[in-house]
Amino acid sequence: LFGELGNTRLQSTSSDDYVTAIATRDEAGRHSMIVTNLYDESDISVTLALNGFDDLAVSEIRLVSPEISGESVAIDDYLSEDSLSMPAQSLMLLVFE
Repeated sequence: LFGELGNTRLQSTSSDDYVTAIATRDEAGRHSMIVTNLYDESDISVTLALNGFDDLAVSEIRLVSPEISGESVAIDDYLSEDSLSMPAQSLMLLVFE
């Protein structure tokens, strides 16, 4: 998953101590983001404020969780508008186009 990240890190923050976000851009201008949910037992809903991503849409989500190991998952199952649903103890890679 980390091979999908670009070489330029973009400013990214989280208001939740148990959620991290790392956004990047590669040399071709493609954007990606890794979001982690470190809660042990709680599925959560994360609101994404994607400043500078206005003309971009999520083209792929890959999920790592206790049950899934880096597989592509259906975007509509996890993302609605700007709300991302994340299983407990998970990491998601979002690829934008």
